[in-house]
Amino acid sequence: LLGISGVNASFVLYENDGIVNISARSLGVYNVQVIMESLGGGGHLTMAGAQLKDCTLEEAKDRLIKAINEYSEENE
Repeated sequence: LLGISGVNASFVLYENDGIVNISARSLGVYNVQVIMESLGGGGHLTMAGAQLKDCTLEEAKDRLIKAINEYSEENE
């Protein structure tokens, strides 16, 4: 996904055994570690992830969008 022109960060969500996993990657423009930490995960500036339990895929998507928006507002 990061090979697409204009894409600086990507987030992939998938559900497995009732846990929603989020994989985040960045070219360095966005600190995905900070975004994932706000969801209880962690990682590195350019590679991070989180696991959300007791959460549907749709709820996880909403939480991720909120975390990205908050990060963007704080870092503009």
